[in-house]
Amino acid sequence: MWLMEQPLTIVCAGVVLVAVLQAALVQTGRHGFLYATITVVLLTVGLVGVERAVITPREEVKATLHLIVHDLEKNDVSAVLTHVSRGRPELGREAKQKIQSIEILDVDIKRNLKIEIVQERGIQIAEAKFNATIRFRFVNRLRDEARPFPLFFTVRLRKEDDGKWRVRNYEMSDPRTGIGT
Repeated sequence: MWLMEQPLTIVCAGVVLVAVLQAALVQTGRHGFLYATITVVLLTVGLVGVERAVITPREEVKATLHLIVHDLEKNDVSAVLTHVSRGRPELGREAKQKIQSIEILDVDIKRNLKIEIVQERGIQIAEAKFNATIRFRFVNRLRDEARPFPLFFTVRLRKEDDGKWRVRNYEMSDPRTGIGT
């Protein structure tokens, strides 16, 4: 499954194989290496195409997280609440209360995003861990400066009956937790 998330691996392997086959062609002059080179190029292009077409659960979770970020940056409370699991109304109330007290200017998920997918009793569950910086200002304070606030997040999501990944719970902690992960 990891191969379907890494087009760079496919391309690098294809380039190395083509280089080896071309060197063999130059050294020996045998046309079989030319045909093998063409085959490897076509196979590499085909595999990259398949990789682009196949969307893995990990990629779905990553897209969901970025959609949540987009909705947070729009300060659209109702859109953000659509990402909260229907089985967790208390989480929705908590999120609504927090979001309404601040104006979010931007959210930046850092490159250490790690997503683990598990299957429990036929239900797909994901745990995403990452550092993020949120820049916001409080709504009810005059002359409040926008400030960046770095945090380490652990977000647990569940693929619900409608096929969408929704947040079941989350934890925020010291951003140094994510250093080196």
